[in-house]
Amino acid sequence: MAVSRQVVLAGFLIILTLVAVPLALFITQVSQGGYGLKASNKEIDFHWQDIEGEVHQFSDWQQGTTYLFMGFLSCSEICPVRIGQMIALDKWLDESPYSDSSVRFFFVTVDPQTDSPAIRRQMVDGQSKRFVSASMSRDDLDQLQLVLREKVAIQDGIPNHVGNLYLFSRDTSLERVYTQWQLSIEKIQADLIPLLSL
Repeated sequence: MAVSRQVVLAGFLIILTLVAVPLALFITQVSQGGYGLKASNKEIDFHWQDIEGEVHQFSDWQQGTTYLFMGFLSCSEICPVRIGQMIALDKWLDESPYSDSSVRFFFVTVDPQTDSPAIRRQMVDGQSKRFVSASMSRDDLDQLQLVLREKVAIQDGIPNHVGNLYLFSRDTSLERVYTQWQLSIEKIQADLIPLLSL
């Protein structure tokens, strides 16, 4: 009899966990008005260099929204996950009524010595016309990390970083920050759609 009570109690706790966690995430999303963490809407700008060596200003591109991710291409943890999420969003855009919307998936390397233009072209820029990779001077990269609070440390010669995903509106205002590794593509879409119609 005592064993069956323990089994019932364990089952109840498992079901409660399965319901409570998604419910808490949903309540957080509703209370913040979206899935990602609501940002301060501050405008962020910086210089960056493309795979051809041309220097650009982040704010020069105002055709649409930008997803920004800082990482390095030899990373075996968060970077492949984030690139995969951006590829999934890119495919969704192609198949959605928003296929003509301007969205940019912007990868900033934190390891420009290893992430050569050729490697970036193959792994990022070659994904689709929406994908762009950037390298930056060390000072500009440090400043961007400071502004975004994206800490990158070098341990044993290998970058160690947070891997957040940042959503910017067309005027380069930071709208959302996604901190979880695993993200719901559908919920990211829900945050993106209102920005596409602006």
